[in-house]
Amino acid sequence: KGENPEMGVFRERHWRHAAGWFSYDLKNTKGEARKLRVTYFGGDKGRKFDILLNGKLLQTVTSDASKGDHFFDVDYPFPKSILDEAPAIITVKFAAHPGSVAGGVFGARLLK
Repeated sequence: KGENPEMGVFRERHWRHAAGWFSYDLKNTKGEARKLRVTYFGGDKGRKFDILLNGKLLQTVTSDASKGDHFFDVDYPFPKSILDEAPAIITVKFAAHPGSVAGGVFGARLLK
């Protein structure tokens, strides 16, 4: 799902970004998810966006190209409110700040 999303392939990895927003519905059937892992490219810069879980702000991200010319993962621990709910489906939304871009995201997955 999304508003003005774009996608493609860079260095044999699929990516997605959006001038508006995009989201994924991730399965959490056993309610065991404790964090979200997102994969980014270190060369992205000048992007500011929010990551929301089921409509609740998880993190504001600003890319600054400080990670260099490679991919990297960031783990975002879930807030207590999500852990208490233990929903079977977690909607992860990446929403751009005005005049910016959400992403690029090269992967998003739930971890125990």
